[in-house]
Amino acid sequence: MILRSTFMDLSQKAIEQPECTDFFIGLVDIDYFKQINDNYGRRMGDLAIQRLSQCLEKGLEVDYRDLADFVEKFDPAKDNVLARLGSDEFVFACHCPSEAACLEKMQGLQAAFAKEEIALDGQRLS
Repeated sequence: MILRSTFMDLSQKAIEQPECTDFFIGLVDIDYFKQINDNYGRRMGDLAIQRLSQCLEKGLEVDYRDLADFVEKFDPAKDNVLARLGSDEFVFACHCPSEAACLEKMQGLQAAFAKEEIALDGQRLS
């Protein structure tokens, strides 16, 4: 995951492109996250955050396995970015042909995350 400052730098590069008319920025969080931590424990909450991060990285086609390489080779005309703001909050910036397409992509990510089975120590979170 990249730092917020790196997210801001990379997003700014994309926004500064004269032809950048397809770049959308949004926030994502886990509903009722405090209740997850309170009812299932912090480890379960951490696992939920990890799974959400993996789901977002996959859905937004962001590959941070080699972070230095990603930042160095970032193409503001086509690459998407994702950063964790804190707790269960993430910020993303992605290229989509329209607002409707971006909304559809986010709804697909929400549906994919909703299908995730998160289990720890015999407890399941849905």
